[in-house]
Amino acid sequence: MHLKPKKQRHFCRGTRRGNSLLTQWRVGRSQFNAHRFSLGLSDTDKCMCERPETVSHYFNTCFLYQEERHALHSKIGQILPRFNTLPDKTKLKVLLEGINLQSEEPDSRNIPITLAVQSFILQTKRFHS
Repeated sequence: MHLKPKKQRHFCRGTRRGNSLLTQWRVGRSQFNAHRFSLGLSDTDKCMCERPETVSHYFNTCFLYQEERHALHSKIGQILPRFNTLPDKTKLKVLLEGINLQSEEPDSRNIPITLAVQSFILQTKRFHS
């Protein structure tokens, strides 16, 4: 696990709060109950839907955010037409990190991906401060 990912231009786009949350999730330090529970900071690892609340659960399966997820996947599908056919693990990687990160030139599609993910986070209201 990399504690500090390679610096990418799109990591600093959007809101300060959105960037902060995405960085925490990329490095495995989050406010999700599964992580807080493993550190003894929460009484349960469960989401409000009674399943373990992980980053993957939040982005890929939680029925509480189904509408917001559909909007997110529609936006990402306009940027990456085959996004909805990807495995959940790959989708999560795209949402948290972006695409073509090993390329010398930044991929301009990462900025709208990052902004769409931050919009999803705000729309779910799960991490209102």
